[in-house]
Amino acid sequence: MPRQMTDHTLDAIKGWPSPYAVDYSAKFKAADIVTLAAAGTEPRAGRVVTLDSNGDFVYGMADYQMPLFLFASQNDPDVSNAGGDPAGTAADAGSWVPIVPNGKLLALVATGGYELETTEFVAATYVYNEWLKAATGTTDASSGKLVTVAQGAAACCGVVSRPTRTNAYGRSVLAFWPVFKPKAS
Repeated sequence: MPRQMTDHTLDAIKGWPSPYAVDYSAKFKAADIVTLAAAGTEPRAGRVVTLDSNGDFVYGMADYQMPLFLFASQNDPDVSNAGGDPAGTAADAGSWVPIVPNGKLLALVATGGYELETTEFVAATYVYNEWLKAATGTTDASSGKLVTVAQGAAACCGVVSRPTRTNAYGRSVLAFWPVFKPKAS
């Protein structure tokens, strides 16, 4: 069954878009995309990423890396186009070609003055004001998903603003305020 566009989302429910909002565009690390594709997944909207030493997005966050929240998925039509090349073979005739599928993903920086809502979190009971972090890695299904953390135990990227609920699309979502708090030394 094909993926529905509401399966993996990040929604800004308050404060974005704004002329003062901080966002960032970059490509996802190519080697990680291959690993994720082999696992039957791809970089997904709503997950936490950071920048590697080449300026590419990677899942999760370490103790002192600035977390960002993916606003688009790797296979979204404004990121990549698998529709063929209309200038290519006869089989590609009539292909859909978007204006700018440059492979870059948009992400919102974890210092923004907004409230976000994501489908990408580890299933658990969340409570108001609970601190959030994200797992690193590319082979674990929870990589880049939000999960609770004791304050000071690890770097934090958000604070729960509303416990989990079912949104208008029938998806379980978690609302939070993005906050970057590096791990205490």
